[in-house]
Amino acid sequence: MKCDILFTNCNLFSSSFRLFFHGFFAISGKYITRIGIGNPPDTITADKTIDLENRFVIPGLIDVHMHIESSMLTPQAYAYEAIRHGVTTVVSEPHEIANVFGVRGIEAMMKAGENSPIDIYYGIPSCVPSTSSELETAGCEIGVAEVEELLKYEDIKCLGEVMNTKSVLSEPDGKTNRLIRAFHEKAPALPLEGHVPRIVGDDLAEYMMSGIDSDHTEHPLSELIDRWLNGFCVQLQEKTVQPDIIAYLNEHELFNNTCLVTDDVMADEMVEVGILDHVLRKALSYGMDLKDAVYCCTFTPASRMKLFDRGELRPGKLADFVILEDDEQFEILSTYKEGICVYTKGDEPVSTVATDAFPEDFWDSVKCSSLYESNFVIHTDREGLVSVRAVKVDPTKTHTEEVELVLEAKDGELNFEDSTACQMAVFERHGINGNVGQGLVIGTTLKRGAIATTYSHDSHNLCVLGTNKADMASAANLVIGMHGGIAVVENGNTVAAAALPIAGILTDKTCQQFAEDISKVTAAMKDMGYTHVDPIMSFCTLALPVSPQLKITDFGYVDVSKQEILPIEI
Repeated sequence: MKCDILFTNCNLFSSSFRLFFHGFFAISGKYITRIGIGNPPDTITADKTIDLENRFVIPGLIDVHMHIESSMLTPQAYAYEAIRHGVTTVVSEPHEIANVFGVRGIEAMMKAGENSPIDIYYGIPSCVPSTSSELETAGCEIGVAEVEELLKYEDIKCLGEVMNTKSVLSEPDGKTNRLIRAFHEKAPALPLEGHVPRIVGDDLAEYMMSGIDSDHTEHPLSELIDRWLNGFCVQLQEKTVQPDIIAYLNEHELFNNTCLVTDDVMADEMVEVGILDHVLRKALSYGMDLKDAVYCCTFTPASRMKLFDRGELRPGKLADFVILEDDEQFEILSTYKEGICVYTKGDEPVSTVATDAFPEDFWDSVKCSSLYESNFVIHTDREGLVSVRAVKVDPTKTHTEEVELVLEAKDGELNFEDSTACQMAVFERHGINGNVGQGLVIGTTLKRGAIATTYSHDSHNLCVLGTNKADMASAANLVIGMHGGIAVVENGNTVAAAALPIAGILTDKTCQQFAEDISKVTAAMKDMGYTHVDPIMSFCTLALPVSPQLKITDFGYVDVSKQEILPIEI
């Protein structure tokens, strides 16, 4: 047998046995052509032979639940960082840019990801907007016609996470269920991805009857057991990789029903701790064996998305693989994509990223005029002490709770500036209706200054959070002037800022370059009192009306469980 490269003296991962064996493998072109135990036979001849010196070799990592826009990077910028972490395939769900530019946004992402060093596949967003136009204002909408239009692309591998659980369960002929049925009818072989926080029992079974059979949201062990029992593909992201969950997964060997995924990872985290490799390392630290963790990052996700040409090291599969420098620390020596070495430890990061796939109007998408302190007045008809509702931030979760507090009302205005509460104002920025929603936020949030962003899940309106009106106006205007981004202001001075000029949600920088900007924003938020495991994600999801329990959109407060608008005053 003739081959291009013969790799010898390695510990090769077998998906069939879920074990490593000492042996060899050969590649020709972009495929694996031979594997074996021990030394290669004399019948194999190669143009090049590489002794791997007993290193471990695994399939390229596959992330099947993630959002490239969560990194705030363009697809190519994301891909060049991904290879440094052993990721060779992703299935990205682009509902962030779809909320701004609809089908055009998804098509632009696909085009921008061409010629990347990894394979980027896509899920069709199922919830654009995440709820309805009565609760939030997005720039575009994805309906049945758009789903059918997007199914013409070969890179579509699933229906993206169905977030509007209430609609699935209570509106059989509503938009969400019509969209699910249309997708299933047109693409019956492709999976339907779920977003199923909290629900169990009868509701979970009814949700699954729609055809959706995965969940990536955060749960205690008891709720995950219910999902495994019902046959869900459980997708564990970093915050769900916990000791009790890993112990149960190990005990019952639920590896065929479990994927490790990232969901949302920002650029500074990618550079500092990793991507899917970081989730894998955390699983190892809580007692998961390397062979099982690799299986849940390769074979199981490939099977989930019906990517049958990868996820294993065996003849006929793509030569997507990772050579580990240190198997115990999961340190990567090199990454191969389709037989080509695309990264070796020590390589300098790529310094340029193509952005011409994004049309001209994507660079001017923030349709907001300059704002003033008067735009941040919370008006009231009452005088004296007034009971109001507020969003309470949890330091470890993006879930919030509703609490009651008392503010002073004077001269037609609620005075939040002399309280422990922040105001959050959400300005519709797509040029549709000019809505402004207001609310109050307490807990482990800002204690000084203000922060503003156009990167706010999922409708990506202009969100401003602050302790005083002057800083709120300054932060908002800074973001408007950047054509989108995130900015932190104190006493009228810019403390940190990161521009997101593409659709108001993506940078035109490389991952390494942007990581410096966004890490400064995070540091500024923490210094000003925002205490959270991920301050930016916490802030950016305060406007997400499908994440429990109380959120603020351009319509005002949204009770997530009831999907109803609530007033500020109680």
